[in-house]
Amino acid sequence: ERMFNGRWMSVQREASQRSDFDNAWEVETEHFHVRTNVSLEMGVQISRRMEDFHNFFLREFTPFFNTPQQMQQLFTTGIRRSAPPRQFRVYYLSSKKEFVEMLQARQPNISMANGLYMPNDRIAYFYFDDRPDAMETLYHEVTHQLLGESLSKTVPVGENSDFWVIEGIACYMESLKRENGKMTLGDPMYDRFYWARNRYLRDNFYVPLAQFAAMGMREFQHQPGEKLLWSYSQSSGLVHFFMHAEGGAYRDALVTHLSEIYRPNRRIRPVPSLAELTGLSFQQLDQKYGQYIRNQQKALQNRQPLQPASE
Repeated sequence: ERMFNGRWMSVQREASQRSDFDNAWEVETEHFHVRTNVSLEMGVQISRRMEDFHNFFLREFTPFFNTPQQMQQLFTTGIRRSAPPRQFRVYYLSSKKEFVEMLQARQPNISMANGLYMPNDRIAYFYFDDRPDAMETLYHEVTHQLLGESLSKTVPVGENSDFWVIEGIACYMESLKRENGKMTLGDPMYDRFYWARNRYLRDNFYVPLAQFAAMGMREFQHQPGEKLLWSYSQSSGLVHFFMHAEGGAYRDALVTHLSEIYRPNRRIRPVPSLAELTGLSFQQLDQKYGQYIRNQQKALQNRQPLQPASE
């Protein structure tokens, strides 16, 4: 039996009561507060996966910040070290239908999404999905959450430029895999990177980086049909390039660029471009990206997935 509202009841009866999200189970860990009406066990599982992701995210990115103070600023969510850490809130609903009903008034096109982070209420929303790749959506949206809540107040990012890197880093983090007790990131065989190569090499689709970086959120997200999908693929490929090309030579530049985008006083000092941070022109970066894609394709030609997931 389990205790609910001061009464002991069977597990089955409690589950029936908890199916109403107002009565959802709540699971707290050091960094996350998960509400779910799926099951208590699922809440525990999701919270553990999110803690693992959070710890990996900080560990992976820590060496690429210039000072410990920068790391503290980005990942303490604006709270003094002496204060209790703020928990990231996650709502994990029992069905897509319930997910859509909860968010449709605020996001009319929510039926097209598998998850969503809402900056205004600082909650990441998901629903139960038994597909093997369902965790990728959680990694994507929680990346937005970790970065978005790196500040004590909500700051709009990517509104006027640089929106590609905000989505690109989240797409990149989708590639996180756990194998033999180890977590790995950035496998070039991951679907996002497969499609980045495909669009560049097969379809000759590439928006020059200077033009791509000039796009804000509205311009990026309102591209017609397949062009939007292809832009997400390019964003994924570019982040992979900046993270891995030439032994990670441009990794610091990318992470510095990202941290500057999330800096609260951007109006005082403009966000430095990736051209400025790498010391290369945009045209040179375009050329290096193209060569990186070609070299990667050549190295992977015998490993291409037979049936990659849809873009």
